[in-house]
Amino acid sequence: MGELCVGDALQYRDASQCLKICAALPPGAVNDDRVNSASCRRRYAGKARYLAGIELATTCRYAGPGGDGRCGSNCEGLCSIAMAACGPGLSDPYFYESIDDCLRDCADLPAAPYRYGTVSSGDSLECRLFHASSAIMADADEHCEHTLGISLCAD
Repeated sequence: MGELCVGDALQYRDASQCLKICAALPPGAVNDDRVNSASCRRRYAGKARYLAGIELATTCRYAGPGGDGRCGSNCEGLCSIAMAACGPGLSDPYFYESIDDCLRDCADLPAAPYRYGTVSSGDSLECRLFHASSAIMADADEHCEHTLGISLCAD
């Protein structure tokens, strides 16, 4: 996927980030579709090699951290990643008590198609997804604050 989902289709900084994020997601089952799972994202990553243009960009979003409605909702993707990086005891004082708390918080966020690194400030789902994806890689203490809508990801 890394060599295909580039430019406007970029979803992960690198393969390492993709693997860590997918490890934070429910594993799922072979051929998952419309399920927030690593298996669903792997399925669409595999399809990317046969596509181009808008179809490629769309399929890359399905394989991305949010899932873009095909591999779960972007809020489900965000909250799975946030709980792995910013759950209780992982990033005090900035953490979600439960996935339900995260999903409630996410429900009213403005959303647009996610592309890695394009929105790192402002109160949006994309900003929080970017920082949750960064928190799972390193420095949860810094990025979990933003994942919860504080500081950079605030109005």
